[in-house]
Amino acid sequence: LILVLPTVSLWGVPRALAQDNEIKIGVVTARSGVLSYYGDMSINGFILGLMYALDIDSFEVVTPNMEWRLTWGDKVIHIIAADTVPAGGQVPDPATASSAAEDLILSKGVEILLGSSYSPVAIALTSIAERYGVVLLVTPAADHEITKTYLNRYVFQISSNTWHDALTGAKWAVENMGKTFAFLAPANTWGRSTVATWKAVIEEEGGIVV
Repeated sequence: LILVLPTVSLWGVPRALAQDNEIKIGVVTARSGVLSYYGDMSINGFILGLMYALDIDSFEVVTPNMEWRLTWGDKVIHIIAADTVPAGGQVPDPATASSAAEDLILSKGVEILLGSSYSPVAIALTSIAERYGVVLLVTPAADHEITKTYLNRYVFQISSNTWHDALTGAKWAVENMGKTFAFLAPANTWGRSTVATWKAVIEEEGGIVV
């Protein structure tokens, strides 16, 4: 019983476990479609950051564009990516991402999640992190609601959010570009967050949003 209990989550779902010398990190981000560039940069930056912080000289590509391995003393760090874009699609999908994250946790033994390049997906992942008690590092999704409305104890937004952009960019724009602004934005959480935060700063600085 003692051996079996750790493999079962609080929800009674069998869950794979990493070996004692393994650290498994799942990157849930766009590996295809229109936002794949952000996925590439998230993974590249994360690997380089680990190498710098932990003084690791090199890494091994296990599966091109999907899995990497770093050796850190007697530990092995596995980074396993999952695509948030449905087969044949171009835009990340929250349902696809949620299923992929659950598979990483339950089948691969992932203990930390990193993602995503799309704010609606990052919001969906907050509930996955809470359900399974897995830390979620949010990057580069920037909707400020991720760590406001959707915050739980497992969620850490390690990228800038739309307030950071607005407090610098919108202020500068009013002071240097003009007083009247209009927005073109995607009809998703990031687009709405961007408009809301920039509008607030523009109006506070004496500008007008039409």
